Amino acid sequence: MLINFLYERDKPYDGILQKFIEPDTPNNFVLRINWSPKLCVFEKSVNNHPVHKRDIDVYERACTFEGPANYATSHKVRSEYITHQLITQANSIAYHIQNITFELKVIDRMVLNFKVDKQGRMWFLWCSSLRVKGSEIEEMPKIQDKLNEEVFPEQIMNSKRPGMKHLIKAQALKNEQQREYHQRQL
Repeated sequence: MLINFLYERDKPYDGILQKFIEPDTPNNFVLRINWSPKLCVFEKSVNNHPVHKRDIDVYERACTFEGPANYATSHKVRSEYITHQLITQANSIAYHIQNITFELKVIDRMVLNFKVDKQGRMWFLWCSSLRVKGSEIEEMPKIQDKLNEEVFPEQIMNSKRPGMKHLIKAQALKNEQQREYHQRQL
């Protein structure tokens, strides 16, 4: 089936191939969170056809938000546990982006899509929208300047920002490799 999908059917030459996560219900579904620092809106899109009903085309059985409106039904997310998990995941993604950009990029809004598998694990599928505060043109050189700064071991020990130590260590290693390279060139 994968060989047919990849090599034998007519298809557009752009897109993303992503592993299908088997849902924990008979019908495929996707959870969506519209996240901002002050407000979160949750939505669940459930396909109208059972995933394993082979007499219906695979696209019609699998699509949710991305497909025609008549293939799926939209619902509110009522589970407090699921909404808490979605908020936790979205906050984690926003915090990670803020950390790796040295706090020069702060997420203002994003739309994230998730799925829960048969084991109850939540999977991040894709981000369909992302907005950041600030101007990219003005701030990107600041990020590059931060990456090119010399990092000293005492900075690693004194860093109070969780998640930054691995970045600082990586930068210190990069600095050491650059020094070694320049030493060999002399």
